[in-house]
Amino acid sequence: MLSIFLFLGFITQTVGMVYTTASNSAFITGTYIVILPFIQYFIIKKIPSIANVAGIILVSIGLVLLTGMHSFNFNFGDMLTFICALAFAFHILYVDIFTSEENSDFNALLFGQFIGMLILCTLSTLIFENGENFKFTPKILSSASLIINSVMSTFVGIYLINKYQKYTTPVKAGLIYSMEQVFAVIFSIILLNELFSSVQIAGAIFIFSGFMVSEIFKKGR
Repeated sequence: MLSIFLFLGFITQTVGMVYTTASNSAFITGTYIVILPFIQYFIIKKIPSIANVAGIILVSIGLVLLTGMHSFNFNFGDMLTFICALAFAFHILYVDIFTSEENSDFNALLFGQFIGMLILCTLSTLIFENGENFKFTPKILSSASLIINSVMSTFVGIYLINKYQKYTTPVKAGLIYSMEQVFAVIFSIILLNELFSSVQIAGAIFIFSGFMVSEIFKKGR
């Protein structure tokens, strides 16, 4: 189940990028944080705290500012990316459910996801690529990108999610994962010398503030 949600998230986001803009993709993918409390309530009957809701509102405002989504025309790519957001929301919730079980096997959950992803991605490649784009010419930059994305961004990231998410709530975890957009801004400035507007920087501050409000707020303080 976890590998299916991961596969749906990756493939719909990747294909959706062909038909929509990067800013649309970033914004719609980030909406999983708004979807998550609703599916959490319907599946495990758990209501998010006031601090969580406040954090979600701040993060949502930040996403609009950061991605420049002031106007919106929904297209096919946006629809695929919304499915991606749904898939990631369900993945976060079910990671919490499965890793919290008393007899859960961490290694089985972790490597089961990767084996499932390997099978599903191989099948989708055979179906959609028709063997035409299988050639890979090794180059330093492309090889480094492949290693970083497969090892750090995927394996290490999913390892940490499965290992430690059970010590927090799904909504808090989702808010923490939304910091991805903030780090993207920071690394774009450092590594790519990109310049961001004051509005985008304000968006990053909103996202960080939403995470902090949800994480440190205590009832009665």
